[in-house]
Amino acid sequence: MGMTRRIFALLATLAAVFLGVVGVSGPVLAAYPPNPGPPVVSTTTPDAGAPFTVSKGEGSFDPGTPALIEYCMYYSEGSSATQTCVTVVTGTASANGSFSGTMSIPTCGRYKISMVGTESGKPKAYSTTVNVKTANGGACGKAGPDLPHTGGGNTVTIAIVGGAMVIAGGAAVVVARRRERSVR
Repeated sequence: MGMTRRIFALLATLAAVFLGVVGVSGPVLAAYPPNPGPPVVSTTTPDAGAPFTVSKGEGSFDPGTPALIEYCMYYSEGSSATQTCVTVVTGTASANGSFSGTMSIPTCGRYKISMVGTESGKPKAYSTTVNVKTANGGACGKAGPDLPHTGGGNTVTIAIVGGAMVIAGGAAVVVARRRERSVR
């Protein structure tokens, strides 16, 4: 078998493996979780003591199961970050799996808002961050570092484009070698 055929066989094998992985993982990634993303808050910069709503839509929790909303304040003492959490809303997920509540946070600072319930019989939590301002709308000092965000909505697209670029690069190498041989 010539070198060109070996390269094509290798590229075809790599392409088949790549497309198989993307083809299998795509539907799995699309179905999990059923309602991804953070809870929706009516404002990400509420005033201290002012009410705001927190909600998570249809399919977030098992219908009719207990759910709660809590907030945790982040602060630093020396080099270790700690948090204090307070449960502010308790209730039951609706018939369609949604849950919402109205809450307020009495002091300014950076807070993690969590909605906790069950999904498919297992504990599930969704979180977002708010920066509570002073009652007159001003900032209250250093808000602290942002929470990390991992993943993204376009992972499969990036993988497909990357695979196509690898295949195109391999084809370009083969074409260049053929031209080189025909010139000789």
